[in-house]
Amino acid sequence: MNRRSMVPFVLGIIGVVLLFSSFIAAIDGALDAGGAGAGAWIGAFFAALVIVIVAVVMSIINLIRKRDAVISVATLFVCGMPLAMVAIFAVAAVGARA
Repeated sequence: MNRRSMVPFVLGIIGVVLLFSSFIAAIDGALDAGGAGAGAWIGAFFAALVIVIVAVVMSIINLIRKRDAVISVATLFVCGMPLAMVAIFAVAAVGARA
């Protein structure tokens, strides 16, 4: 395992954590009556989204070049967590509506 395979993994973890935390903080800021708003948190959300996309692209490049396939696949799983959470919540919302 070398640095080229660990960089996307660490970027993926940082991006996913920032994605979840900025999403929650943006909702809190939007619903807060204090007037602070959610603008900065929305910017942080999109910055985290860019970080996650960069991590996915780097791990796919590592897979194509056959460098540390295990950590590259783990990076793809970590970066796929937000998508899986959205799918789970969507299915739960449809089930609750019925």
